Amino acid sequence: MPEGCKVFIYIVAYVTIDVRHPFSSVIERLRDAGFEVLDYDEQTRRVVVRGPRRMAGQLYSYLQAYSASASIEVKMSTKTRLKPRTAGLHIARAGQRLLFLYHCKGGGLVWGEARGRRVLAKYCRGGLYRDPASFPQGMCMHTFRGSLEELVRSAEECFSELMSVLCPGPS
Repeated sequence: MPEGCKVFIYIVAYVTIDVRHPFSSVIERLRDAGFEVLDYDEQTRRVVVRGPRRMAGQLYSYLQAYSASASIEVKMSTKTRLKPRTAGLHIARAGQRLLFLYHCKGGGLVWGEARGRRVLAKYCRGGLYRDPASFPQGMCMHTFRGSLEELVRSAEECFSELMSVLCPGPS
């Protein structure tokens, strides 16, 4: 990541707990492991957890062991000012927010929003989208299959490209 901009990358998992496992003990195990439980519904056996990128391997193990299904989002937040005419970004204004899309060299893309100095973004599957206001948010949900660490690594590369645009170093 470019120097001068501090970036926090994290994973959000939307998980359906397998019926073979006691729901409350899986929730407790996730909390004990250091994941933040954002929401849960015991009736539908759904839980939403968040953790930093460094916990991708551990989250993968928990998903393999306890989930019937899961969807993953890789997100980032940073503080920097987004200019309405930033080169390389497709930008739309939505009230007090600036919405943007950034197409990464590796084929993925980043959808994000900026409010003042706070920028929040999600790593998404690529496409020919140009309008961030009408971008389908489902493109940012990744079905749990294969390597979670590989997904996080791809997201980090894409976020790094974005940050070189948003927060260029000294020239």
